[in-house]
Amino acid sequence: MRQLGGKPAYASEIVRTITKGILTVEFNSDHQNKDSLLANMQAMSIQLSNNVREIIQLNKQIGQTSHQISNNDEKIRFSEVKVVAEQLQSNSRVVEQLTKTLPD
Repeated sequence: MRQLGGKPAYASEIVRTITKGILTVEFNSDHQNKDSLLANMQAMSIQLSNNVREIIQLNKQIGQTSHQISNNDEKIRFSEVKVVAEQLQSNSRVVEQLTKTLPD
């Protein structure tokens, strides 16, 4: 019982709860025995919960970065179109001037 950190039925209940994805389960284990199965399961549950929080945060950051990249790409494309339009206008003016200088 000391190796488990509690009664076998309780340890089994904790395992079933964690298996369902409920990582916020409260442990009533033998706090004196830090090497017990329940103490280690509690540490595992806390670490898994932290990992999930970190993954969620990273996922949000990836979404924000993706949105920024998309916005920047749109700005770049607009800038390129604007530059090409300005070049075409300039070329058109040059052609107009050339045709004015050509003899009839």
